[in-house]
Amino acid sequence: NTRRLLIEEGFAYHMDDYSDDLPFWHDEPAGRIAIVPYALDTNDMKMWTDPAYTPAHWFDYARESFDRLYREGVAGEPKMMSLGVHLRIIGRPGRIGWLERFLDHVQGHEGVWVALRRDIADCLP
Repeated sequence: NTRRLLIEEGFAYHMDDYSDDLPFWHDEPAGRIAIVPYALDTNDMKMWTDPAYTPAHWFDYARESFDRLYREGVAGEPKMMSLGVHLRIIGRPGRIGWLERFLDHVQGHEGVWVALRRDIADCLP
């Protein structure tokens, strides 16, 4: 019922889906909605829950994930990396620098699009 309700209320996308790594369309009798999958493994909640990552552990994991996906993308397989970040977690003074380092790393690679989920949904064919 969630997707039907989102469609009926005019939402552009649904992100509470872990069934795929790439965005896709989902059809319901009420209409169609873009699914932009979510991932928990690269989420900054890993620094909040027990056993918790340190900010450096989170950065290393996110960087390794990005690097693998980038190599696979360059080889011709489309990729998307979901990065869930929260002001109350990564936005803290002792952690925000690790997000900045990660974004610097990502932006040092050609052909990478850092986008909001809405932008991704808008680009689905």
